[in-house]
Amino acid sequence: MTKVEQKIRKSVQLLKSGKPTQERIGVLYSMTGFFGHRMYFGYKTKKYSYKLRVDADKCIGCGKCGKLCPMNNIKFVDKKVVQNNKCTMCYRCINNCLKQAMTLLGKTVVEQSVIEKYL
Repeated sequence: MTKVEQKIRKSVQLLKSGKPTQERIGVLYSMTGFFGHRMYFGYKTKKYSYKLRVDADKCIGCGKCGKLCPMNNIKFVDKKVVQNNKCTMCYRCINNCLKQAMTLLGKTVVEQSVIEKYL
């Protein structure tokens, strides 16, 4: 078992027992993280908002990704994905794709991690 898998298992156990998975951090660190997160992901969102990739061989045209998208970024035309370049990188489409046919930050889809694997 890798270190990452050990950390995931520990976090899942803490979640199941109702305990927090992380210690509280100070106000300064919270504010720094908040603003850093906003600036970084604001930039990344603009940079990647049109880079959603769909593997046409894997996609079955079920439409689940389009229904889950909070920005209505994904539409289907003749069972093919058409995007409106409004992606906010929420990953709902990618994480819920039944056939793992979607990716945003790479050219190919890598195995998606699901919490059920660790429960």
